[in-house]
Amino acid sequence: LASLLAAAVPATIAWLTKDVLDRLFARSGDLRDPVLALALTGVLAAALPHVVQYLDAELRRAFAVTIRQRLSTAMGRLQGLARHEDPEFHRRLAHAAEVGPTGPVEVLTSTLGVLQGVATVGAFLVTLGLINPWMLLIVLAAAVPTLRAELTLSRSRAETIARLDGSAQRERVYTRLMVSLQAAKEVRLYGLEALFAGRMIAEMRRVDAGHRAADRRELVVQVALGAAGAAIAGGGLFWAGNAASVGALSVGDVSVFVAAIGGVQAGLAVAIGGWGHAYHALLLFHHVW
Repeated sequence: LASLLAAAVPATIAWLTKDVLDRLFARSGDLRDPVLALALTGVLAAALPHVVQYLDAELRRAFAVTIRQRLSTAMGRLQGLARHEDPEFHRRLAHAAEVGPTGPVEVLTSTLGVLQGVATVGAFLVTLGLINPWMLLIVLAAAVPTLRAELTLSRSRAETIARLDGSAQRERVYTRLMVSLQAAKEVRLYGLEALFAGRMIAEMRRVDAGHRAADRRELVVQVALGAAGAAIAGGGLFWAGNAASVGALSVGDVSVFVAAIGGVQAGLAVAIGGWGHAYHALLLFHHVW
């Protein structure tokens, strides 16, 4: 509910700002009521993100406790030590212990992000459609490659984590050997410090190289998508300025139009990003189980 309320705030601010500007430039009407409403909406805009952040943290804590309890119960039902001695089972168990407490809540919060983004888009769609229907179609059409790119990047990130999981596990093992008191005695006794340190650094570099390649791909895609979004917004602003210069739009119309373009683009970004994060979390779950 808080997320949906937060999604409606930007559109409310945009319309109240339009009302204030139109009254101000027309020198007609009382500004007290819209300014007061704008101030109260600003308070909501400042407070709601913190409320959402608090509720998100509470949800994460509750999920973490529940998942840990269920994982511990499942481990307690195992008979004997044969499964524990299986390296593949041990690797998957370690990954499940790491991803399990965060995976379900990532899917849930990402889904809420999708709903919030859709609500933000819906709040501005009518505005954008009334002022310039063609711009609405252009913005929505630009969201299609953005969605496809986000899903591709999410799949790439999940595949990278799955591919490098073995190296990451080995790097953590070597790190534990360096800080463990019991292991330190044997490591020093046999002079294995340099060997283990070299292997740890090698695994770290392998993991870093994989993530660096994925980050570079994501950087190129996000910069290209951002440039396309900026070009669309710039074109819309140019049209609105020309329309205002010939009297087709008021100053308030221009302000709400600019806010609508930004709101629709931001809402689509939140919705698509949430969809991508949920997809990423589900892929990691598939890898674990």
